[in-house]
Amino acid sequence: IDAHCARVLVVAGRSIDDMDRYCKKIHHLSKVGGWSQMRYQRRRLKQVKHFAKDVVEKASAIFSEIRVRRILVAGRDRMITALENELGQNWKDKVVTKIRWDLDAADMDFLKKIRPILERAERDEEKELLQKLVTEVRRGGLGIAGVAETREALKMGQVDTLIISKSLSFKESEALTSLAKSTGADVEFVPKENRVLASLGGVGALLRYKTK
Repeated sequence: IDAHCARVLVVAGRSIDDMDRYCKKIHHLSKVGGWSQMRYQRRRLKQVKHFAKDVVEKASAIFSEIRVRRILVAGRDRMITALENELGQNWKDKVVTKIRWDLDAADMDFLKKIRPILERAERDEEKELLQKLVTEVRRGGLGIAGVAETREALKMGQVDTLIISKSLSFKESEALTSLAKSTGADVEFVPKENRVLASLGGVGALLRYKTK
């Protein structure tokens, strides 16, 4: 985002999709002094606030539709701050970082810049998710592990988040993922090298509730 335009980009792996672009004319700061300068600045700040609010509304609709997991805000410092002030807490919680960036820079340069940031955030979330799963399984709480147990919980609609190792067979993974989608459960894939999930049978789930 800059003082004139904002873009909503969705990044998945090595691809980047331009979902929306929104531009609005905002007056530059005037060099005139006195009361005229103050009025002009107040007017500009109001325009910036409204612009940021409009951008957040448009972006929020896209985020909700695709169930975005992480948000990275890039642009000019002042506009990033204005945008943050309009973000709801649910979206603020998903912001992994903020970076300075020129809106007119090449998309592939942007992707190269943010890829390591997003990969690091994904690893951190993965570690936290698996730690939560292990804790819940060990204490007999809202966590289960193993293909058979997870499949049964999915059929009962108990699963909140399905966690699958990429080492699981395609057929088994597809069947479990299909069940998860039919009940509105989130699905998280973990690299096959992950030993934590491997020790739990390659699949597990965090539950919405336990059966008696």
